[in-house]
Amino acid sequence: AAHSAETICIITGIRSCLSCHFSHAYADGCSLYFSFVGSGDDEADMEARYQQLWRVALAAAVGAGGNVSHHHGVGLLKARALQVSLGDARFALAALKAVLDPDHVLNPGKLGTEPDRPAAREVPRRPQRPEVLTPGSTRELTQQLHSLADRGARLGGDVRLDRSRLTQVEPARDRSMTVDVGAGVRLAELDARLREVGLTLGPLTPAAMRLPLAEFLEGPYAGLRSIPMGRLEPICTRVEGMLHDGRLWQTPLAPRSAAGPDLSALLLGAHGRLGLVTGATVRCLPLPERDVRATFSFPSVNAFLSTVQRVLAEGMVPLRIHVDTTAGRVLAQWRWAGSVGGVERDRELLGRLVDGAGGRAAGEGEREPPVAVEHESTWAAVREALSQPTTLQLFRLSLTTVVARGDVAGVPLDAPTPWSSLGGRLLALDPNSIFGGAP
Repeated sequence: AAHSAETICIITGIRSCLSCHFSHAYADGCSLYFSFVGSGDDEADMEARYQQLWRVALAAAVGAGGNVSHHHGVGLLKARALQVSLGDARFALAALKAVLDPDHVLNPGKLGTEPDRPAAREVPRRPQRPEVLTPGSTRELTQQLHSLADRGARLGGDVRLDRSRLTQVEPARDRSMTVDVGAGVRLAELDARLREVGLTLGPLTPAAMRLPLAEFLEGPYAGLRSIPMGRLEPICTRVEGMLHDGRLWQTPLAPRSAAGPDLSALLLGAHGRLGLVTGATVRCLPLPERDVRATFSFPSVNAFLSTVQRVLAEGMVPLRIHVDTTAGRVLAQWRWAGSVGGVERDRELLGRLVDGAGGRAAGEGEREPPVAVEHESTWAAVREALSQPTTLQLFRLSLTTVVARGDVAGVPLDAPTPWSSLGGRLLALDPNSIFGGAP
């Protein structure tokens, strides 16, 4: 783009030019790539103009809710603007930097975290017994934490946080299809409220729908759901959290798809070990116009699984597949939803791929689900399970993993995953327990 702008200046004879193009496209947005070309006689004056241009442009981007990022890194030029765009989330980044690099020898100044490095707190005394906080809002939580901090209490050790009263649900935004939700709201109740305004949470599993938002984001589900092209994405575009030293922060609302810190990773799937979710901005989906089922019989497990992979790669998002293996064949009932036109396109796609795999349409009818814990499994584990007569239900399908009910190997999703040896070694780098210490 810079070469194009420079060429325009040469052809037209003007001394400055601005060009812009869309670059680095992702499912959740793309970069606006601006190029400024100019000339002058005073080198010092041009350098000053260059720096001023950067300051003004970055301030405009941050003011519009954008993220400061670049696929080559953030760097010194944008470090200060990065801090502004992160807002209170800079405290989490500073805490992480302080734990992993206490002497600030790794790329000093590149993230602008040094001024906000958290120091160890001098605690005069500790409470005699653990206390439970049950705030009804973030403001109330802040007041309670300030009171306890004066007495030397610490979240996770001396204090336990009960988020069941954090149940606020703000009105949904029509244009962005997002909604601000408290940590204690159960997903089934949230989905019911969203359906009243023509929205839904999309393809989540039955067990996930019974969870409060915080448990869904922090637990083994890691806040993920299926999206087209066989991928997974977090259900939230922004997350509000709290470190164990009481610092409250939130990630930017803009998508985080290029270089730069994605601080939601401190909370999603971390089981509260590095911080606790207090709320989130949830990305909703349009309420489907139709919800349909179709059953097909496949000559083999390989034929069924190859069809699943092709369907996902073509962009279809099944809500659920119920699978039975009997008499050497695989009977699969597919369920999907969408607009009237989208449902029929998926029906045509599915029928064509089933025919190509040697399958055929079979009788309809609702089947009883297996009573079992949901597991996050690989397709290799599903293949192994289906090699014997069995019944499985498949949810949250992606090209690499699937959530399955039935007799199948995988990570159980009803309990925290064990603390790994690597996690233990990382805790040794955190003598001040900024991130809460051992679980």
